Amino acid sequence: MQFYSIHFILITYISCAWYSHTIQDEIQRHSDVFYIISGQFPHHGDAYWKKLAEKSKAKLNLAANDIQARNDLAVSHMKLRNYTASLRELKKIEQLSPGRYETYSNLGVLYKKMRKFSKAVHYTKKALAIKPEGHLGLGDWYLKMLEYKAKIEKTDSEIQKNFLGMEYLEDPIPYSLSHDQDHREVQQKLRLLLEADNSFSDAYIALGDEFFISRRQYLVSLWCYLRAQKLGHPRPDIVKQRIDRTYEIMKYGANAMFWSYYINDKEVVLNAVSKELKECEKWLEEFYKVEADLLKKHENVDFNMTYREMKKRGIARKKPQNHAIQERLMPYHYILFALIAILLGTKIYKDLQKEDEFDENGDKIYRPFRFYLK
Repeated sequence: MQFYSIHFILITYISCAWYSHTIQDEIQRHSDVFYIISGQFPHHGDAYWKKLAEKSKAKLNLAANDIQARNDLAVSHMKLRNYTASLRELKKIEQLSPGRYETYSNLGVLYKKMRKFSKAVHYTKKALAIKPEGHLGLGDWYLKMLEYKAKIEKTDSEIQKNFLGMEYLEDPIPYSLSHDQDHREVQQKLRLLLEADNSFSDAYIALGDEFFISRRQYLVSLWCYLRAQKLGHPRPDIVKQRIDRTYEIMKYGANAMFWSYYINDKEVVLNAVSKELKECEKWLEEFYKVEADLLKKHENVDFNMTYREMKKRGIARKKPQNHAIQERLMPYHYILFALIAILLGTKIYKDLQKEDEFDENGDKIYRPFRFYLK
């Protein structure tokens, strides 16, 4: 049984790395939040970046000072995990055209991928000094993520606060209770952050808490928490507490309507969702294969072309399923209604079969339902 869909569409962002097709990609990649949570959110595959690298090199052979071509080459190297080559190109850009927001932003992303989080923080701060709102209004949230990772890298002790600076508590807490933000704004920023880095486990915890607190969408929260668990959140105890708490809330709701619904055992629910998360990864694998096939035939391939080709091949994203609360095949209230109807019908029938009776004063004794004879 499919559970509710979430009708919130936003312009998406492939990553915080800037290159020549960034804006075009954003316009084409509208995303349902479930696809982000489940990992069915596409990025370009290796075939795409290899082709862009070839094009960029060809342009640089004609014009060595082409900043955009060199930036595209730097991002291509980064996406292909050639970090040394990417760093070399970005430093060259800084020499040719110093102080560019895109250069500092890309250096921040590169050092994050290299797991040099302190340097990533440094360059991201320089980028935000030029453009404080960051990309798509994400502001300093990407910086907060990097600072969180840098803190984990530097300490061996158990981290006590989430990336937004709030204490971890056993129960989900409303991350958006700051005076200048509401739930909608926080949820949007969390989605954008996960589009920029879909491996950031703490953002899934925060997003799960948002759905738990503001929308009471416990199934979505459960998916978020299990995704964080799968990614290896640094506080597995916090993740487990949230998973357990969410299940108990759903169980309480199901028990309150026991005549219509029941909830599967916790292990059944968790195993089913975990299995679906693994199956969702297959969609991304298919996306990369289809994109690579198209790049063999076409010079330029964008997300829309890949989506259309996947649709032709019958490859669809996995839809969310409700593995928790189930409707009973014969709900108790139907059975109760049927029993009442049978008893009432029997009573009516018996009353109709009786002759009129009179009391000692000669008055007719009233029999319910006798009026049906008239």
